[in-house]
Amino acid sequence: MEKIKLPRTGDRPVEFLGRLIAEASSQQREGNGPCKNRYHELALYGTESGKYVIAIGYRTHWQGELPEDEVFVEDSIASAVETLRTTIPELPLYGFPPGQHYDERRAHVMGAVRKCYEHAVGKLLANVKPEQL
Repeated sequence: MEKIKLPRTGDRPVEFLGRLIAEASSQQREGNGPCKNRYHELALYGTESGKYVIAIGYRTHWQGELPEDEVFVEDSIASAVETLRTTIPELPLYGFPPGQHYDERRAHVMGAVRKCYEHAVGKLLANVKPEQL
């Protein structure tokens, strides 16, 4: 186990003894698209005390937009998986001027970034111990 310190936007960091279980990014590395410059970094940790910690970081390369970091603590792997699957991170899209003229474009980008988030959750969960039936 190692000492891990995770940032939280607008709050103190979270620190614990634990280990990284899995991580994934929703960043589109090839071509162009909404997920090339706006994306999420996900990580799942197991703590020494038996809890699970989820780190969700929003990253952006757009001028005027800032990164955001959230941390969730869960008692079981099942609840951690559910949190990852049901969390829909807020997207602070400031790269569009205000007004109805950009509403359709803003909605398109938000939908695409959320789809990329869902794909990253799938990549992360593929590296977690399978559910036994």
